[in-house]
Amino acid sequence: MNSKKFDQELLKITVKENYDRMMNIIDLLHQAKINYVINDKAKPYLRKAFALGFVKACKDFNSKGYVVKIESVYRDINLQKELFLGRCSAIQCNYPRKNIMKIKEMANIFTAGIPIIAAHTAGAAIDITLLDMNYNSIDFGCDYRNGTSKSHTNFKKLTKKQRDNRKIMVATMYKYNIINYPYEYWHFSYGDICWALLLKKKFSIYKPVEFNPATNTSKYLPLKQCYNYF
Repeated sequence: MNSKKFDQELLKITVKENYDRMMNIIDLLHQAKINYVINDKAKPYLRKAFALGFVKACKDFNSKGYVVKIESVYRDINLQKELFLGRCSAIQCNYPRKNIMKIKEMANIFTAGIPIIAAHTAGAAIDITLLDMNYNSIDFGCDYRNGTSKSHTNFKKLTKKQRDNRKIMVATMYKYNIINYPYEYWHFSYGDICWALLLKKKFSIYKPVEFNPATNTSKYLPLKQCYNYF
């Protein structure tokens, strides 16, 4: 299934928000004495059930000789919109004759432009790669956030080692009910519409939220705003 059809299936999934609170995964990883690396700009918040499962996955990775590198976690809605519009501008430079809706559809493949698909805004997604125990990068065939088909998890033109590295990451996360978005090998989610679709759930449990870590408060995006492009 191509990414456009996949997104169409995602948008059929309904949401029953369960109001699971946000948790700081750095606190949890420290408490569990887990080796990890995190991007300095990452906002380290996930919904509770996801956060607890992710910590178990990180411990599993450590036992297998890997260190998780956390690239991106929670994104507020304005940041996601900014990233999406930036992706649109870059595509428009390369395809100036395409109409804006086609540009948005192309941009949406690699940077979600519909809030309900943008699981980072729900505290329901995390981007990771792996390092070895000496903190050297593992070869996945392309860099994080590569904007081409090389990012697709099952991209055919990979070496056996690159393919195996991706399989290890996906399989380990899946053990804890954390699923991979098939068009970005680094993107994993729990509780969002992608999770619901791939695990054949009747509905997802998380929708976009404006989370304020200073006050530990959450404001949820109205449902009618969740299913349209920014």
